[in-house]
Amino acid sequence: MQKIIFSHRPADEKFGAGLLRSTLSERFGGAAEFTANPEGTPRAEIAEASAVLLVIGRHWLDDAPEGGLLLADPADPVRATALTARDLGKRIVPVRLAVPPVPVDLLPEQLKFLASLPDVEVKSRQAPMDVEELAHLLGADDPSPEEEGADG
Repeated sequence: MQKIIFSHRPADEKFGAGLLRSTLSERFGGAAEFTANPEGTPRAEIAEASAVLLVIGRHWLDDAPEGGLLLADPADPVRATALTARDLGKRIVPVRLAVPPVPVDLLPEQLKFLASLPDVEVKSRQAPMDVEELAHLLGADDPSPEEEGADG
């Protein structure tokens, strides 16, 4: 069974992140477990994951209340999740919720690698097709080990 982690900001497109999670859960059925942890994900949980989805909405690049980009703060859970997933060699898929790609020059130095990753954009008018593309990218169409063994 795949384990897929959603990383998102609680205040950023909460409805979109929840809808994405429930739609992917339906699409995968029992073949995947989806964990949403907007407060950051422990290293051990990321180590068990097959993929980390970075859900990017309009407020993903917001500034911290005390100033400076949230993503530049070492304590930012979204940043910590992305860096831990990279360090563990996990598949990271940026999922943009109807926002343009993040310009590389707006990313902190340690996160510039995110700009080179293939991403998926989910737009409200074509969300079913976009989520299907994401599900395919995550391997929803691949047979599970149980199914492969059943053929013989």
